[in-house]
Amino acid sequence: MYMQVSQRADSRRRAQGTTIPEAVVAVAIIAVSLGAMMTLNGNQLRLVKVGRDTNSASLVVQERVEKLRTLAWPDLADSSHMAESYLDVQAKAAPILNEVTEKIVISPYPAGTATPMELQKDPGSATRIINSGSGLMDEKLVRVDLTLGWKGSDGLAHTRAVSTLLAKSGVNRNDVPAMGPIAGGPFDAFSPALPPLPIGGTPPVVPVVTPPGGGNGNGNNGGLGNGNGNVNGKPGKG
Repeated sequence: MYMQVSQRADSRRRAQGTTIPEAVVAVAIIAVSLGAMMTLNGNQLRLVKVGRDTNSASLVVQERVEKLRTLAWPDLADSSHMAESYLDVQAKAAPILNEVTEKIVISPYPAGTATPMELQKDPGSATRIINSGSGLMDEKLVRVDLTLGWKGSDGLAHTRAVSTLLAKSGVNRNDVPAMGPIAGGPFDAFSPALPPLPIGGTPPVVPVVTPPGGGNGNGNNGGLGNGNGNVNGKPGKG
């Protein structure tokens, strides 16, 4: 009887001794699982924020380019107007981004005697005129390089850049190099090298002339050929 009571007490103590370590292990597993889930959620949220920033930057660049196309040519060639009425006016999607930096370079295209214009706007400051440019007013075609930089939600620096051509009276193939005829010079659509085809697209039929003396025919008694024969004909039989 004593031995049975002692065995029961020992088994009860062993059961109580193994319950605490098991609970500790279970709590540790749950904590690790929760930590991994939180880390994964944090990474996913950071990726979503980075994607949102990238989309906002693309919208800012698109808005800047579209506004460029609405500017009058004298305003585009004026560095003061570009600084005060263009870069200093914040784009609609810019407030979502952090530490935004914008830079614009306007240069003649193709390279000519005009001096490029270069402007830059740093975070929290007005636009700086690095180079006001000269001679752009007399150019027919200019190239605009726009660069946008910002600090992403991941703590890294990101950039977006775009280049476009702007013409004084609209872009056409005469203004763009290598778009004229192969021999060079302006493209002339009213001086075709070949005559136009007739209506319907079928080329005209050109008659084929056979040189004389190419065949034989029947001649009469006088020796003069009749029909499609050679010049003298064959003597007739009679």
